[in-house]
Amino acid sequence: MTWEGSQLERLVSLGLTVYAIDLPGHGQSDGEPRAHFAHFDDLPNAVLQFCREHVVPEAAARALPLFLYGQSMGGTTVLRAAQLASESTLGYPIAGMVCSAAAISSERLKRQVPRALQLVVSLAAWFSPESQSAIASGPNGIDPAAYARELATEPTHYHGNPTWGLVSEILRVTSGFMKDGGAHALQAVCVRSLLAIHSRTDSLTEWEGSVALFDRAVASRKCLVLLRGVRGEVAGEVRCEMGGQPAPDSARPWHASMLDLPLWHNLTREPGGEALADAIARWVQQEALQCRRQDVYT
Repeated sequence: MTWEGSQLERLVSLGLTVYAIDLPGHGQSDGEPRAHFAHFDDLPNAVLQFCREHVVPEAAARALPLFLYGQSMGGTTVLRAAQLASESTLGYPIAGMVCSAAAISSERLKRQVPRALQLVVSLAAWFSPESQSAIASGPNGIDPAAYARELATEPTHYHGNPTWGLVSEILRVTSGFMKDGGAHALQAVCVRSLLAIHSRTDSLTEWEGSVALFDRAVASRKCLVLLRGVRGEVAGEVRCEMGGQPAPDSARPWHASMLDLPLWHNLTREPGGEALADAIARWVQQEALQCRRQDVYT
């Protein structure tokens, strides 16, 4: 991704130390075909290994809280990483997490797709997992020229459809998230601070998953931000809790005008997303400072 104007640049400008990783099958990573992975847990395990080797040593030496940040499937990845992480596997607690337009639920998709077509996905993933699927994202409603400029700024952006194997794995992991219990359920996500943010008009990932994450995850400080989105008919909404109780207005860095931003999926990179990117960065900064003041990292 480009550095200038990126979310990473905003985080660094606020004095935060930021690490980024190209996940298997993405960016400039080696070892997997583009936009493909054999098993979804390869992604969170790569994140945890990277953290153990490069992030935790510095965080521990400086007593810094550790936050994970993921966009779209990256949000899915950090959620699963939080489930897999422990003092023994990571060596350091995860203090907080940001999930932006994360793929958490496929319940709406499964209701709309006939059983026969779901079987086709399973068979295609079994016999030809690395082949491009016939599944493409829905219309995004963004000005085509502006959207083309956005994609042009991402030199490693993948323009094809996801592979059958990737589609099958996403369906599997999101089904686990939405179960009522178990090691894969959202109730198994436990961090101190959680931010879930989504556009109601996102046709690529389901905003209902972010609502379920806010309701079910274990976090003493958590916030849900739903945007009206591109030509959305339902107003935006923000919910914040501290210790299970509604947070005071002073703890909500989300201005009412921000909830009406005409954004679709890649929230901080789309035209008009700069204000949202700044608000997310401020949230991370505030939560990190709160952790340091209280010397509490979980």
